[in-house]
Amino acid sequence: MVEEGYTKQKPMPNIAYKSMAYVWLNNPIRRMYEKPDRILRKLGVENQYRILDYGCGSGLYTFPAATIAHKGRIYALDIQPLAIKEIEGKKKRQGQGNIETILTDSNQIPLPDDEVDVIILSRVLRYIKNKTEALKEMNRVMKPTGYLWVQQGNMTNGHIRSTVTSEGLFSFEGKIGSGSKFSKSSKSPPS
Repeated sequence: MVEEGYTKQKPMPNIAYKSMAYVWLNNPIRRMYEKPDRILRKLGVENQYRILDYGCGSGLYTFPAATIAHKGRIYALDIQPLAIKEIEGKKKRQGQGNIETILTDSNQIPLPDDEVDVIILSRVLRYIKNKTEALKEMNRVMKPTGYLWVQQGNMTNGHIRSTVTSEGLFSFEGKIGSGSKFSKSSKSPPS
């Protein structure tokens, strides 16, 4: 259920998700190319971290994060019911009890303020209808010492940087792998 004021989003049709999962999301070449384990280590993820994989898809970053942050909590959030079902199945098969799935239909993140150390936003930014609203929510749930990592193949680094920093909620920290790292700005989010 979407609270008042949040933009409702629809998942892509199931056939489109299944096609994308087959061709891209579950492609072993993607795992070799993106190296999620290495990215997470370069981000400084520690064993007790709480991580939000925003737009988790089939869990390319979710499962390596759950292994590295084995004493922490991984929140796998997506608007696609098939993605959540896939994560739940893998979680059960792999016995990773530190993963919590979240099915949403908006930019609203059903987590408390200052809950997560790291937010992973891999190849999802272009699909978010109301980017400002989503970034405000990410800022709200991220700890003051936390950071956001954004990777988007079809956007230039400058465009990603300007999109994420436009409201003054995040500050660019640098490049990590094929993505950009942002810290939480000290500026309070606008109401």
